[in-house]
Amino acid sequence: MKEIFPRSYAAFHCIGGDCSNTCCQEWKITVDEACFQRWKHLPVPETSVHAQAAKDRKLSFHTEIRDGVRVIRLNSERKCPYLTENRLCSLVIRYGEEALPYTCDVFPRQYHEFPDRIERSLVSCCPEVVDLLKEPGSMTFADYSVQDKTGDWKQDLRNLAMGYLMDEACTPETNLKRCFFVLLDVADRRKREVEPELGRYREPGFLNELLTAIEGLPVTIDSILERNELFLDLTFEYHKQGMYRNWLPLLIRQAEILEVELTQDAKNGHKSIYTKYRAYRESMRQYDTLFRSFLGSEIFTSMLLPESEYPDMVMMYEWITMEYAAVMHALFLLYSIKSSLSYEDVRDLLVTITRITGFDEDDISDYMKESFAAPVWEWGYYALVTG
Repeated sequence: MKEIFPRSYAAFHCIGGDCSNTCCQEWKITVDEACFQRWKHLPVPETSVHAQAAKDRKLSFHTEIRDGVRVIRLNSERKCPYLTENRLCSLVIRYGEEALPYTCDVFPRQYHEFPDRIERSLVSCCPEVVDLLKEPGSMTFADYSVQDKTGDWKQDLRNLAMGYLMDEACTPETNLKRCFFVLLDVADRRKREVEPELGRYREPGFLNELLTAIEGLPVTIDSILERNELFLDLTFEYHKQGMYRNWLPLLIRQAEILEVELTQDAKNGHKSIYTKYRAYRESMRQYDTLFRSFLGSEIFTSMLLPESEYPDMVMMYEWITMEYAAVMHALFLLYSIKSSLSYEDVRDLLVTITRITGFDEDDISDYMKESFAAPVWEWGYYALVTG
């Protein structure tokens, strides 16, 4: 069967204890049933930081059921109990990689099997993946082009979205809005056509007309306020649980300050926050290549799954947009505190927010249906979120 994967996938390797943000902390690590049964018979390794406290216990001792799923029970520092002091996995040291849960074994890799192909990709919750994405050409493919017709209109639509979002002629925000307009137009045409003709969305005349209309849309205080509220909503539960303490307390406090400042600006007709935001966006232009690749990677990984129907694809596209908006707003909050951002700031916050938004498909569907009047947004709201 044909396998499709970007160049970044082939280039990735885990750097273990040298990682700047280990994946063995501050999120749910699922333990599949087969692994749990093995763990019932394997002692806690002596190389574990908490081996003495779990003396004579089996690996299954450090698991619990949360939200109906068996996960590793993190310690008081929100780290995996099998993480060593030098940030290596004591399970691998003692038993080899076959002792790992499926989640740990494959992360940050993902694969989806379709009837005619297997698609392999990386998720951006890993700093090493982000380092790869910032390199030009990271989301190109050896024997595959997003410009080709595949004969499957959903795959072609996903590829069209990737082509839009990685277009170097436009900013990521412009690319996002252009693509969402197309998704709405496709939805409208599908009411009359079984399989919409997607070639029209690549025609120069259509692209130029769409670009002219979208580039004239201004960023408003309302846009900044909406992203601020979105950021607070997405991070609320994690902050409440004491997660991501290196970032969330600082950023949430700044978001609360920003909410007051935005209200005052709107009331008094001032533009101090708007001016600061413009300076921030200009400073972030140096990372456009990274964010185009990030968006292309997210679309390739998540927009089209083996069981996806068209509404699912639109909903996943909206979720990716929310993810990007939350990342960019978190960086704006940090910029408001520091007045400048390093690449390490950008990478670490990108990793943190994508871990926070790393829901599975069912949870994403539930969130979208519960949080919005309709799971498919109106154009006006989409433009508000993207800015």
